[in-house]
Amino acid sequence: MDKKRFLNTLIVAVFAFFWNVSFAQNSVTDKDITEQSIVETMDAGKAQARSGLTEDAYSSLQNALEQSGALFGKSSLEYARLSLEVGAVLTDTEINGKAKNFLTYAHEYFSEELGQSDLNTALAAFYLGKYWMNEGRGKRMNEGRELRALPLLEASLSVVERAGNQQAIVFMTHALIVKAYEKTDRSTEATPHLLALGEMIAAGYGSEYSELPIYVVAPAYRRYMYCGSSDSGSLGPCSVHSRPAQAEIEFDVNAQGVVFNARVANSVGDKNFTQAALTAIEQFRYAPRVVDGQAVNVEGLTVQFESES
Repeated sequence: MDKKRFLNTLIVAVFAFFWNVSFAQNSVTDKDITEQSIVETMDAGKAQARSGLTEDAYSSLQNALEQSGALFGKSSLEYARLSLEVGAVLTDTEINGKAKNFLTYAHEYFSEELGQSDLNTALAAFYLGKYWMNEGRGKRMNEGRELRALPLLEASLSVVERAGNQQAIVFMTHALIVKAYEKTDRSTEATPHLLALGEMIAAGYGSEYSELPIYVVAPAYRRYMYCGSSDSGSLGPCSVHSRPAQAEIEFDVNAQGVVFNARVANSVGDKNFTQAALTAIEQFRYAPRVVDGQAVNVEGLTVQFESES
């Protein structure tokens, strides 16, 4: 063997040796997977999601699910439950859209294997409904999303209420249903859910919402074209902007959670913004205050609006 061929053979052999060592150290085999390793990988993904590391979180969560599939099988109850957990984590991140497949799989699995009255099925329905509502966050809501969300949320509600230990889910379900009904111009149907929220607050759950709106609308404030003046007296460069403005609106809320008697407490700047704020506040919905089991009017609440620069 000539010297050149010998060196090439040696290089290939050394590379193969270190590749095999590295692969053996870093690859995860079925023997390495345990329930504890799955829990640890899920916990890492949840921590990354809370820190805003969404892509890292997605990778970790998907890794945990793959481990579950390898350990229990992809048609197992354990795999379906972890699919639900992964989807639930993703619905609260900026990559909410990636939650759909996990939640759809879990919901279909539980519906078929456990039935509609099972808590697992109800929780999957809740998070899938939440997914559809979150899909419209930050953009003009498409009514189709809300119509997809409503039957899921309503089916979930009766089951989680009966469970007796799912108050957070019950509260969020009522709130999401209110938003869906309001977005589809069905305010009357939202009212019973607002009353239910008021009763929960009176019982000591969700007290932070006692004077916070369940449903809000941003002021429809017109943007203006501003053109500066040049030294010659002609118009200079133009730019679109909103005139700076603030408005403090005082109002009352009736026993159905509807705003009435809205009035301007204070305003600065463009009067058009103040009018837009008045129009917006009249569309807000609140959980009514419940006293001795009865919903009552509340007077003198205020909201501060500021225009975007």
